[in-house]
Amino acid sequence: MRAPYLLVVTPRGTVEKTPFNKQPDGGSAFAANGKGFDPLAVITANGRKLPTAFGNSGWLTSEMPRELYEKPGVVTIKVLDSNGKESNSFDFKVTAAK
Repeated sequence: MRAPYLLVVTPRGTVEKTPFNKQPDGGSAFAANGKGFDPLAVITANGRKLPTAFGNSGWLTSEMPRELYEKPGVVTIKVLDSNGKESNSFDFKVTAAK
């Protein structure tokens, strides 16, 4: 079985301290699009496992913890499948407020 493959994360980034795709609980949601995701796949952000919703084998969603976009930098997003195989990474960019 192949490792999952990550094509893109939507949105691709945000401005520091700026919520995106705002959820009812105030959180910020994002989607991971790719190939080979299984129903138990988990999105990771900087190595931290996030609660993940399975859409289909090419689409997962999760909420981005606020502390990960509080300051400028890069959040490394990956997908971990139920067999422990890890996808390539995608850089979610947090830019400085002007």
